[in-house]
Amino acid sequence: MAKEIEALKVVRGAKGKLFFNGKELAEINSVNYNITANREDMMLAGKLTQYGRVTSLKGEGTFVVKKTNSMIEKELMMSLAAEKDVHFSLMIGLDDKDTKGSEYVGLNDCWVNNINNLGFELGQLLNREVGFGFDPEDIDLDEM
Repeated sequence: MAKEIEALKVVRGAKGKLFFNGKELAEINSVNYNITANREDMMLAGKLTQYGRVTSLKGEGTFVVKKTNSMIEKELMMSLAAEKDVHFSLMIGLDDKDTKGSEYVGLNDCWVNNINNLGFELGQLLNREVGFGFDPEDIDLDEM
C-alpha cells in the first residue's frame, strides 16, 4: 500500500539570485530550467525497435525578475557592445523550515538567449523574463 504524503513534509518556499561578474545583480521571482538529451537514432540488426544514443546535452531555461531599474539591461548591453559574450551564474534555493529540508542548485555557466523587456500593463508591477542557456555539466547541487 502506498504511503500517504503528509502536508508538512511537502517542501515549499524558494529564493533565487542572479550573479553577474561576481556581484549579485538581482533577486529572482521565478525560474524554470531543463536539460535535454540530444539523441541520434539507431537501429539494431534483427530488431524493429528504434533506439537513441545520447550525443550531447542542452541546458535552457527562463527566469523572471522584478523591474526595479535598468541595471540588467545595461550590464548586458555594455558587454555585448564590447563584443563579449555575457555569462553569469544563477543560485536557486528551496528552503522550508517546517520540513527541515533544503536544496540549492548553482547553474555556474549561463548565457542570455533573449530578454523580454518591452511592454507593460497599466497599474501592474513590471517583470522582466530572461531566456537563458547553460552548461548542463557545470551544475552544483546540494541537498540538506
